Amino acid sequence: MHLQNGATDETASNMAVAAGREALQRAMVPPDTVNVVVEYSIMPQEYLVPVWNMGNKVQAEVGAPKSFVVGFSGGGSSNILVAVSSAIALTSENETV
Repeated sequence: MHLQNGATDETASNMAVAAGREALQRAMVPPDTVNVVVEYSIMPQEYLVPVWNMGNKVQAEVGAPKSFVVGFSGGGSSNILVAVSSAIALTSENETV
């Protein structure tokens, strides 16, 4: 789908997958060694069903099949704080994460 200004319409999950791939590449981290995918977004997901989460798509498409996915959407702008808090809690509780 093209917008009036000529830009393509990119879904939030596609952008998240692209960002995840780039982050792993820049950090030189093999995707299959990722332990956790943390995703807390502001906007509702692409599929408005209670079982779909953007983090699951990121996990699958970046190639991190062994990772644990934590995510929530639609909670508003404070979700970034919950995401950071969750990541800190996970990493401080288990040194292998």
